[in-house]
Amino acid sequence: MSVDRFITLLAVAEHRNITRAAEELHVTQPAISKQLRHLQNDYRLTLYYKKKSGGIELTEEGCEFLEYVRSVVRELDVLKMRFNRAPRDSLAPLSVGGTYALASELLPRLLSEFKKAHPLVNAVLRTGSSFTIHDQVLNGRIEVGLVSKPSRSKQLEVQPYSTHPLVAFVHADHPYAQKCELNAAELASAPLVLRGGHRVHSVAESVLKQRGYEPNVVFRGDTPESVRIAVRDNWGVGILIHDAVKNALQRGEFKLLRTPGLVLEAKSFIVYHKERPLSPAAKEFLMLLRKENRRRMTQEEFAGGGRMLRIEGHDSAGYSRVKARRSVLAVRTEWAEGLAA
Repeated sequence: MSVDRFITLLAVAEHRNITRAAEELHVTQPAISKQLRHLQNDYRLTLYYKKKSGGIELTEEGCEFLEYVRSVVRELDVLKMRFNRAPRDSLAPLSVGGTYALASELLPRLLSEFKKAHPLVNAVLRTGSSFTIHDQVLNGRIEVGLVSKPSRSKQLEVQPYSTHPLVAFVHADHPYAQKCELNAAELASAPLVLRGGHRVHSVAESVLKQRGYEPNVVFRGDTPESVRIAVRDNWGVGILIHDAVKNALQRGEFKLLRTPGLVLEAKSFIVYHKERPLSPAAKEFLMLLRKENRRRMTQEEFAGGGRMLRIEGHDSAGYSRVKARRSVLAVRTEWAEGLAA
């Protein structure tokens, strides 16, 4: 068994392109093709086919084979981490960064899970705007970042990670708490409490402006906490990703308002340095990040049969219109595209 061949397959599966995989691994294209041929001959498989439009696509058995390869490579990294004979003090901490909303629930929870599996690795979580996280990845303060806006720096690897439903909510004592939903016109005219600055529109603002409405923004905050505080003080209707308010919704402090006909979603991106090798801990955390996303996508899949997801007991038609639409093969293919070697 050649681990190098497995690493090659992971790179090709990520980029869906032999040329880009060769650039990442700093080898020639013929060398990549040779490694793939050896894999196919050794296991008597057809792993991929070339597309007429360029690039390659994994076959169904290639996707299944990739799952096993990924497991082998992950276990090898774990082996290195757990049985490395280096002194305890030489273990570098895992440095992760995230934008405010993503760092409020998702990243702390995943870091706690990571710490349980790797108790000898200390973890550092830094928060800031997307631009701050980009800069900290560039200067080496952070190995892996999860941001809401992609970077244009050619030094950074940026990969789409997930989408996060945005929800409209008010304090339980607010007059709007008597309502169950707001249409686009009602939402635009409502006193809105949003994240962002005057020069950068939020997702909700952009969606409403595209519909021809001028949002009535009465408060802007840099962080989710500032938005939550303003909503507690009854400034108006807040809009944040669901993870940032789900605990307050469960406690009954806030009331969720459906927004029928509006697709309100925020995107997130993984970012890390192209030329700076990731530590074994960072690679393992990336695996954990993507495992979490796969778990969420699987939940959407099983919510299926054309039924829309339900969050906190509310029909999500008001803010996401996310449907179970991925077959098992599509999920496997999406994961092959998203995972880094």
